[in-house]
Amino acid sequence: MDVHSQVIFATSVFGLTWLMGLLPGRTITLTMMAISVTVSARYIYWRVTTTIDQDNGVDMTLGLILLVAECYAFLVLLLGY
Repeated sequence: MDVHSQVIFATSVFGLTWLMGLLPGRTITLTMMAISVTVSARYIYWRVTTTIDQDNGVDMTLGLILLVAECYAFLVLLLGY
């Protein structure tokens, strides 16, 4: 996505989630959890496919360490839900 589309998407998801949070019920909670998992999975996909710099060994090593930590946090998120 380009920057303009990304801003529209993020604003829409934030607004929808905020509005849904005002409503009572278990379905709303499950929907918000699904949105959270979807957005987090999208971020992990972006991190894996775009941000690893393979030209410099130090940058790649530190980037992979951070990526492993982020994947661990994503796994904890999934298991927590």
